[in-house]
Amino acid sequence: MTAYVVIDLKVTNPQEFGRYAREAADLLTRYGGRNLVVDLKPVVLEGSWQPSSLVVQEFPDKEAVNHWYESPEYQRLKELRERCSETAMVVGETRAAVR
Repeated sequence: MTAYVVIDLKVTNPQEFGRYAREAADLLTRYGGRNLVVDLKPVVLEGSWQPSSLVVQEFPDKEAVNHWYESPEYQRLKELRERCSETAMVVGETRAAVR
């Protein structure tokens, strides 16, 4: 079942983050993922969540997300991301409709 990674991202060092973004995009593709949404000014319709920016990524399933996230290549990039941004990230998976 398709899995989605939802990321609330606040960039604290744009120059370093640009390097992260370029390298992360290639790695994302290699692990079967793709960016569906990259919005630097998301609009809140309801609730108290105020994301700085919003990224939604699509993967074939949660297993693919885990392979990407736990990969040695991403661990190096994750350290870079943590130095140049504040991030909240969740994963959800599509399910058949409940009747």
